[in-house]
Parts: sequence; C-alpha cells; structure tokens
Amino acid sequence: MHVPDYRNAKAVLRSVNDKEHILRAYREEDLKPYMNPEWQAWRFAGALLMPAQAVKEAIRRGYSIGEMSKRFGVNPAFVISRIKALTRINYQQIKGH
Repeated sequence: MHVPDYRNAKAVLRSVNDKEHILRAYREEDLKPYMNPEWQAWRFAGALLMPAQAVKEAIRRGYSIGEMSKRFGVNPAFVISRIKALTRINYQQIKGH
C-alpha cells in the first residue's frame, strides 16, 4: 500500500544524496508496523504460505514447530511469527520447542 510513497521519497533523496549528506526516506522506528512496506510483505507472505486454518489445524494435531516448518516449506522463525499473529498460544508450549 505504501510502496509508491516510499519509492517517491527514496527517488528524491537519491537526487540530493552525496558523500557528505546522507538522508533516509524513513526511519523504521518512526513507522507504525502496518505502514512499513516490508512488514506488509512479510504479513502477506505468511498468510499466503501458511493459511490460518492450516496453521490452527496443525497446532490442534500437535505438530511441532519443526514439523510445521517442513510441511509449509518455511523457516521455523516464520512459523513462530505466524502462530503469534494468529493465536494467543505461547509458541513455546508447542511440542518440540
């Protein structure tokens, strides 16, 4: 959603940047997570690769983080992040973690 604004700001800054003056379009700590294009991309990827119902079913069946990682074809850290986004379950309570 915010990628066009981000790209426009970067293009303007590229035209004024030199070795003595380095400017940033955004400071990540100043952005709300939902306005950060990178956060949006990760959130979308999580939903696409690990649909909510599939993740919840895997948890219900007792799959470990490692098993879910293999089944969804993603990094275990990505599984943990998706579980945190979808549930109130403490991922450390999941088998094998």
